[in-house]
Amino acid sequence: MLSTYLRDYNFNFILADNALGFQKADEQTVAMILQMKMLLKDRAPDSEFAPLVEICTANAQAQLELLGIQNTINTISMMSKAMALVAIDTLAHGVLSDLLSASGNNMDIMPLRDYLGQQPLPSQISFVEATAMVNRAAQQAWVV
Repeated sequence: MLSTYLRDYNFNFILADNALGFQKADEQTVAMILQMKMLLKDRAPDSEFAPLVEICTANAQAQLELLGIQNTINTISMMSKAMALVAIDTLAHGVLSDLLSASGNNMDIMPLRDYLGQQPLPSQISFVEATAMVNRAAQQAWVV
């Protein structure tokens, strides 16, 4: 049954269970990945298995690389790096607060026509040109 789920989904996210400590979490994660790879190899040899795996130590990353798993994220290291970033540059605290807040990072999606005013909508546009148009419209809105 597990191999069916592994084949059916395009993306697999494997989270570490660090309730018993980081080392134990990584041991369980590596063992689980090995089992998943073996199940897929037996039942669907042509299936690609490239999960994103949460790890807690560099040792787990090395072990997973030996198994052919390249997509890993070390959340422990990420937290340490974020704290170091804030300690070095206090401006980073505001940026990280916005990105990691409970409400998340907010974004509005609007048609380009809303930023052009009376100008005709171009048939082709580069990212730089679109950015400039949106920036000009935003500056005009603040001036009004």
